[in-house]
Amino acid sequence: MRDYVDQLKEKRICSECVGEPYLQDQIEESGQEAECDYCNQTGRTFTIEDMASLVEVAFQQHYERTETQPDGFEYAMQREGIREWEREGEETIDVIGEAAQIDVQPATDVQEILADRYAERDPGAPREVEYEFEREARYTPKKHDDAEWHTKWRQFEHVLKTQTRFFSQEAADTLKEIFGSLDGLKTQAGRSVIIEVGPGTEFTAFYRARTFESDDTLQEALEAPERKLGPAPSSLSKDGRMNARGISVFYGSSDPIVALAEVRPPVGSKVLVGRFDVTRSLRLLDLSALQEVEAHGSLFDPAYVTQIKRAKFLDRLSRRITIPVMPNDEPFEYLATQAIADYLATEASPTLDGILFPSVQAGRGQSNVVLFYKAARVQAQDLPEGSRITASVASQWDDGLEPHYWVSEEVPETPKAKKADQYAHFFGWDEHNPVTQDNRDPSLKLDVQSLVVHHIAAVEFRTTPYSVDRSRIAMLTDEENRTGDVPDF
Repeated sequence: MRDYVDQLKEKRICSECVGEPYLQDQIEESGQEAECDYCNQTGRTFTIEDMASLVEVAFQQHYERTETQPDGFEYAMQREGIREWEREGEETIDVIGEAAQIDVQPATDVQEILADRYAERDPGAPREVEYEFEREARYTPKKHDDAEWHTKWRQFEHVLKTQTRFFSQEAADTLKEIFGSLDGLKTQAGRSVIIEVGPGTEFTAFYRARTFESDDTLQEALEAPERKLGPAPSSLSKDGRMNARGISVFYGSSDPIVALAEVRPPVGSKVLVGRFDVTRSLRLLDLSALQEVEAHGSLFDPAYVTQIKRAKFLDRLSRRITIPVMPNDEPFEYLATQAIADYLATEASPTLDGILFPSVQAGRGQSNVVLFYKAARVQAQDLPEGSRITASVASQWDDGLEPHYWVSEEVPETPKAKKADQYAHFFGWDEHNPVTQDNRDPSLKLDVQSLVVHHIAAVEFRTTPYSVDRSRIAMLTDEENRTGDVPDF
């Protein structure tokens, strides 16, 4: 037997006798020129022992041997005549042949080499014990999990929350490992996780809403909607899901009603909603596509199993990023998503301008967007210098004041010379200061004709009710506790 296996190991197989593309490439790149023992043609070849070693690693990563006997439940089902037990999986030679795309003879040779290899490792084991790669053994595809990635993520969150929030090399390395090479990720349908938005795309505009609890502040917003409805300046920017305090970004929605729902207005308030047209092409990471990422590769590529586990983790992470966060938990729970946004805004390759993610307020089919600071500048309204803007929120009618929203633009007959931007301080920059000067290209333009004021008359809730069960039992007496003598019921 030993001589026979040693002879098998020396047999050679050429790339033409192997159908699996990765194995073909490996043979062509590093194989030796020799005659193939299976087709008798001369070409690049591997020894069957080399092939067996590659198959062994692939099996360790992607297959598991099934049980040789039924478990307790399966045995009971069989004993009662409910269902006859049958071992799961395919036989070893069949799995090897299908995976490597080789004929029965080379698959059999690989199986015999591997079976001998594992028998040698435990020569004293009882013969009834089944070894790996025995001919009658059966295998099924292994179910991969993302436990390793999840552990890394939990450690990442722990570091951010308890140790350091800035200049953490460990955190940067984790994010690079998770979000590296995003342009190579595809969904099962072949869709990229990076999408283009802007003119000529599916997303040409986004809606933004703001809640007002007084007519005075609403009137101010109607007079300067780019400033009051657009992204808050750095000095007023609060912590958000995708931005730290002081970082000005643009949050928007794909639908005006979704934008209204996202601000969660109280009953009695008024909400101003407007459409911001995207004026130039922007590149976004689509979190919904991350949920459908499929790893593409070869079972024989050692890196493929890492890609599979990463894809599973990206699915879990993309869902976790968008789950609702309770207001009291926001300062801590937003740390990780803020770090992700910062990394994607500055370090991602290819460069990204924002993130598109599912709305948690409106349910399936609707999207929210965050545009990073570099892509969040709103184009100023095209008005002559010296123009005067006034707004009103009500008009006097016979029955008294009624809601009536209008804006008046008074423009000079002869435009005046342009002055320094009177709102520069509001936005946190000065056009004469090279440090604070805003050199960003505008990405958004508010359509002032799209403005709508919503009066919030009621709020609807979609809930899942659960009843509360209650029970009552007699307390044990001290004597019963001491003796353990519990009365029967």
